[in-house]
Amino acid sequence: MSGEIYAVSHSITGEKQFSGQMVLTYDIEYPQFVTFSSTASLRRINMEYKEQAAILAQYAQVTLFAEAVADFRGRAQEGFPFFPYGLTRTFTLTYGQDCIISLYLDEYTFTGGAHGSTIRTADTWQARTAARLPLASLFRPGVDYQERILTVVIAEAQHRAQEDPNLYFGDPAELVVQSFDPANFYLTPAGIVIYYQQSEIGPYAVGIQTFLVPYGPVGARIPGC
Repeated sequence: MSGEIYAVSHSITGEKQFSGQMVLTYDIEYPQFVTFSSTASLRRINMEYKEQAAILAQYAQVTLFAEAVADFRGRAQEGFPFFPYGLTRTFTLTYGQDCIISLYLDEYTFTGGAHGSTIRTADTWQARTAARLPLASLFRPGVDYQERILTVVIAEAQHRAQEDPNLYFGDPAELVVQSFDPANFYLTPAGIVIYYQQSEIGPYAVGIQTFLVPYGPVGARIPGC
């Protein structure tokens, strides 16, 4: 498998009403990857995202709908306005070349509060084998890759804090180390992106915070085929 890998967007959308009023909408986007030489392993990856989307749609149609109806009834009894619930999921392909696929997915849920919440997940695949690649696989065996990555992330976080002290809940160096999750990464042509969830190391308004770690300086490399 060689050449560029593309992602075609598909989606499952719908809405649910109760007592003649819209109480829930959902729009779940999922990728279907294509290349010039489609393989069984690529089809397995595509099937996984299709199944994930179906499961999430089922959750919206049953669980989230039930919660929305309960909220609607409660607010109606108390004379308060009801704001429709919503669930959206989007994906962004950040790397698709030869046999490596990397992407992140943002899932936004609104349940009538002051604001919704976004959770990001990410996957990096070896498309030839349909195997997920962990962060450690980008480094030679035995390398303390977390220390190398965090050195870069800490320096950038401290630099940002000097420009805007309101970006973090406290000492940025402590926060990025304590909240570091090796699963929270994706690849780009320029390097590894480490991300922290919304409200994890800084205020909600700051959003999901990302840090680019160039491959060369930390001794990382994109795995070959």
